[in-house]
Amino acid sequence: MSKVFICAAIPDELATREEGAVAVATAIEAGDERRARAKFHWQFLEHYPAAQDCVYKFIVCEDKPGIPRPALDSWDAEYMQENRWDEESASFVPVETESDPMNVTFDKLAPEVQNAVMVKFDTCENITVDMVISAQELLQEDMATFDGHIVEALMKMPEVNAMYPELKLHAIGWVKHKCKPGAKWPEIQAEMRIWKKRR
Repeated sequence: MSKVFICAAIPDELATREEGAVAVATAIEAGDERRARAKFHWQFLEHYPAAQDCVYKFIVCEDKPGIPRPALDSWDAEYMQENRWDEESASFVPVETESDPMNVTFDKLAPEVQNAVMVKFDTCENITVDMVISAQELLQEDMATFDGHIVEALMKMPEVNAMYPELKLHAIGWVKHKCKPGAKWPEIQAEMRIWKKRR
């Protein structure tokens, strides 16, 4: 019974630099790994005759559920950009995209920090490390400010605090518009209740 094998040809640095060679992958049906490797070598050299002058590393592994696979009998260079060979699992794994170290995933912030960021910057998108550091002042030395009291009011109202960030931004905008800048959290909370009833 034949199985599906993922086969890849990875050129060395010299071939990449001087010949412009690129890594390619394909999926091949064969009875076992040895046959798949032989079939792959033959098909690869037939398709890329110039590759005979370059040094390539050939990788052949059995297709497993859950791992990405190139199309059968096609030569896929994109697959090799999106996946890498992992020695430990002896399979191809998706390449992890480098996230910008200066950007922060809003959903991963603690609820009180999320609230502080929204109160200070009126947004829940494109949050940077600097914005988080600045907003955290509302939870510390700036707690007694108007913005600090808005954060406190949000934290003391579970029914509003549990809402989606976009809705909380509406609530924050509402109280900033309706309350005097010297208002404390109990007054802000009362205004939030009015906002919640009007929704």
